[in-house]
Amino acid sequence: MMEVVLAQQTQAFLHAAVLGLLLGLLYDVLAFFRRLGGGGVFLTALLDLLFCLMGAAGFFLLVFGESRGVIRGYLPLGAILGGALYAVLFSPSVHRVLGKIQGFFAFFQGKFGGFQGKHRRRSK
Repeated sequence: MMEVVLAQQTQAFLHAAVLGLLLGLLYDVLAFFRRLGGGGVFLTALLDLLFCLMGAAGFFLLVFGESRGVIRGYLPLGAILGGALYAVLFSPSVHRVLGKIQGFFAFFQGKFGGFQGKHRRRSK
């Protein structure tokens, strides 16, 4: 009986760590779109809101799927450790790849006058 409970808790912890890894990747991808879009206040707020909503939805589904709605201490800990693991192991590589993609778009932006061009309104 005790082995089953421990196995379920370990599995839930690992699922939380995977959620943390995925949220780290999502953050880097949304930061890439923020840089690509010029980093305006509206775009930044919109992408931050999207990240928060997706993170909350992911954690909500994790908690209800793993522990029937009871937040156990090892679930947020697993998500935090997964995010830290992503930041240390995977984020530098993802940043390099996304930087090359951004450079590709910057090449075309310089070649054809930019994506925002004359249609972007200037704030005073």
